[in-house]
Amino acid sequence: MNLKNMNIRDLFSFRSSKTDGALIFFGFFFIAAIILFYAYSFSFFLPPVLDNVLFIIPEGASASVVAETLFQKGVIRSQKSFLFYVKLINAEKTFRPGIFVFSGTYLMPDVINKLQRFPSARTVTLLEGWTTEQIGDYFEKEGFFLKSAFVEAATQYDGMLFPDTYELYVDVTPQEVVAALYQNFQQRTAHLQETIEKSGRNFSDIVIMGSLLEKESHDSADRRIISGILWKRLDNNHPLQVDATLTFLTKRNGLKLTTDDLAIDSPYNTYKYAGLPAGPIGNPGLDAIEAAAFPEESPYWYYLHDKYGNPYYASTFEEHKQNKFKYLR
Repeated sequence: MNLKNMNIRDLFSFRSSKTDGALIFFGFFFIAAIILFYAYSFSFFLPPVLDNVLFIIPEGASASVVAETLFQKGVIRSQKSFLFYVKLINAEKTFRPGIFVFSGTYLMPDVINKLQRFPSARTVTLLEGWTTEQIGDYFEKEGFFLKSAFVEAATQYDGMLFPDTYELYVDVTPQEVVAALYQNFQQRTAHLQETIEKSGRNFSDIVIMGSLLEKESHDSADRRIISGILWKRLDNNHPLQVDATLTFLTKRNGLKLTTDDLAIDSPYNTYKYAGLPAGPIGNPGLDAIEAAAFPEESPYWYYLHDKYGNPYYASTFEEHKQNKFKYLR
């Protein structure tokens, strides 16, 4: 083309056609990139089927950190594909910190949508020793979800729903709450694993014992002495005779034991059957669990508390009867 023979109008027409061509080229390139991305992500790498996978985004986490953790948890197949898509839709800074549980199959947009919810949050405090049913009651009364839904989700986690203060979104699911409580339990008790292994006891027994100690005493030193007494009874095939197990069965506070109570036929009745109860009688806090893991040896076989909570120990049953006469009248 001879530019010398072109007038101004022809020149602008030439430049315009050149620009249109470039736009068309880049448009096709952009569409092709999206198609290839979806083919790469969803055809060659089908989304996995997930079963209650817990995922937590900490405050200030970058998209790269989110991608890496999602990949490690098996929620996504490719970190690069995830980051490419996040950048493509300009979602790099839209992930909210919080607790998420993935169950089922999630395509990439589904994962991102789940991580972008922005409901309001509330602070909740779960008390030491609460049973799973009591925790469910609390969440139902606070308007989060039904007690029955929580109890069903927590069936396998009795004793391991760690009592603590949590920041939860109002649309959180029972499964997400259970996962968060259990993960907190794992993190807070991780330092006890080596000690428990050396003791020859299994972790579930420590949790059950911790649930008894949580109910029997509120003092750290007292709990460790009682722990030593109860483990000694257990090792000698002596009934534990823990009043709190009957409180758990009868659901009566301030229990005064009756002959009928002592005769309840249940694997939780530690007066009728030797050994630990069939499961935890509540969800113990860290102090009670540590007392179960670190019992204090003593010459005592018996203990009681007066109405003020003061402990009294005895090495023989005769001494114990005297303490009952003195302090429980």
